[in-house]
Amino acid sequence: MKEYCDEKCLAMDCYFEGKDGKDEYAGFLDNGLGEEDGSRSELTLDGSMAMEEQDDEDRDDVFRTMKYIEDKELPLSGSVAVEDFEEDHVTCYLREVSSYPLLSQERETELAQRIREGQNELVEIIRINACDDRMVLDLYHKVRKLLDHEKTFPGVRDKILKVIGRSLERGVADYPGNRLFAEMSLRVKAIMDSIDAAKQEMVKANLRLVLSIAKRYRGRGMSFDDLIQEGNLGLLKAVGRFDHTKGNRFSTYATWWVRQSIIRGIYDKTRTIRLPVHFIELKNLFFKVFYELLKELGREPSPQEIADRANLPLEKVQMVLTLAAQPISLETPIGEDEQRLGDFIEDERAVSPMEECSDKELAEVTRNLLSSLQPREEKILRLRFGLDGQPAETLEKIGKTFKVSKERIRQIEKKALRKLRNPNRQSCLKTFME
Repeated sequence: MKEYCDEKCLAMDCYFEGKDGKDEYAGFLDNGLGEEDGSRSELTLDGSMAMEEQDDEDRDDVFRTMKYIEDKELPLSGSVAVEDFEEDHVTCYLREVSSYPLLSQERETELAQRIREGQNELVEIIRINACDDRMVLDLYHKVRKLLDHEKTFPGVRDKILKVIGRSLERGVADYPGNRLFAEMSLRVKAIMDSIDAAKQEMVKANLRLVLSIAKRYRGRGMSFDDLIQEGNLGLLKAVGRFDHTKGNRFSTYATWWVRQSIIRGIYDKTRTIRLPVHFIELKNLFFKVFYELLKELGREPSPQEIADRANLPLEKVQMVLTLAAQPISLETPIGEDEQRLGDFIEDERAVSPMEECSDKELAEVTRNLLSSLQPREEKILRLRFGLDGQPAETLEKIGKTFKVSKERIRQIEKKALRKLRNPNRQSCLKTFME
């Protein structure tokens, strides 16, 4: 038993630590899940031919390693700790994925047809009942408007399902006694459950495809499980947009969505400061042209030369040069004295010690000057000029506080300021005016 346990632990350690890349797990990921060279053909959103189809038996061989480990599973005994058999969550996920059967082309077409027919049936239900209720008629107009853009936006049908579901839920909640909404809601729910079941079966059967694509993007700033998560999001989008009438397998169509979802996730989540995806594409074009010119000219090209070759405005090229730099942490160590980069950056908002001492002395002199006035005059000046850290108040508001007119407050203020301008009192402020 100890030998089997050590063998299993060694296989798991090799996969997650990457020992030479020749362990069983790394082998099944790198070799069994399909080579990158076989999937570089052009892909299109409408499902046109993009990559070479994989044989179901070949794809099933991908998980022989996981089956091997499952066969080695041993019952626990009193001498073996439970912790020895704890598995990483990624390992558990890989084993679960291997248990889902692959779909034949006939079954795949059947599921895709069920999804498409269910979507059409929902639209038909709304159309038939549009004449019976104004709210349903408005919903039908929304659905028709969305269908008009189906060729331009592949995800329209998924949005239609959400619009219909939300509208009927709102109708049932707002009009609980309306039989039309209640009946439509039940029929729509049954159809949506059927659509969701078909989608779920297609998704589970193609999770291996996500693994085969995600493993090519390891080492680019995201963990393997995060890459799988991003790829699964792309797979969900592909299921809702797949058109089986084009004559291609779903895996061919889904590859593009999975790959794009992973790439977008890497662009969005691996940088400390996120950059828009369109800027990443612009940066890639910039560096492609940069290295082409570097080989041709034998020197670094100027921004103007790059702009001319890439047909880009000079301002955009300069923007790429400015924003493409990687951020540097302020905690970066400098030298051997445990100093950090942030220690050498000037704080422009900080007050110098000389200014701080001068401000404190001025505040003390001002308090002494005000204390030489009558208490009411001192308080009025403090309120009028906001000397106590509060906003300055108007004459009218101060007058209400002292229960006198604002004109009387103005007179008291003028008299107090005249006292402060007395040369004997002003002498202590001369040093601050220089």
